[in-house]
Amino acid sequence: MAIEMSKQLVNLINDYETIKVLATVDEKGQPHSILNQHVTVLEDGRLVYLEHLESSRSYKNFTRSLWYDQKVSITVVGKNGASWQIKGKPERIIVSGPIFEYHYKKLREIFGDIDLAAVCIIEPEELIDESFGVQFENQEKDYLIFKHLDRLARWD
Repeated sequence: MAIEMSKQLVNLINDYETIKVLATVDEKGQPHSILNQHVTVLEDGRLVYLEHLESSRSYKNFTRSLWYDQKVSITVVGKNGASWQIKGKPERIIVSGPIFEYHYKKLREIFGDIDLAAVCIIEPEELIDESFGVQFENQEKDYLIFKHLDRLARWD
């Protein structure tokens, strides 16, 4: 069962204009990141990422992560400055059948002559609010020593 996401986060992810970056690692542990606007949240809270290229490095890395039980990460950044990192495990790769056909037809209706190599399902395991305001507040609360001296000085 996927971890529960707030309605605001689901809406942020499902907004096509939200920036979405998928990060995977290769067989040597080297990171690889790509912009992929075709990431959405299913009703049960799992993520779907649509892969367009059979030969892409992300697809190879995603497949390897599925086989070897490794995590992937998706960063989402909204127009309002909201920023989240979602870490999860690849759960499934769908290359045929009704789910694949649904996404393939939907993509072609919207974008025209476009390919779909796979429908990739991710089980979210960790949600991290990376928005600057949240991170700054956490630093102020948890790491007083990081506060710059000029902010501690009184300028009366």
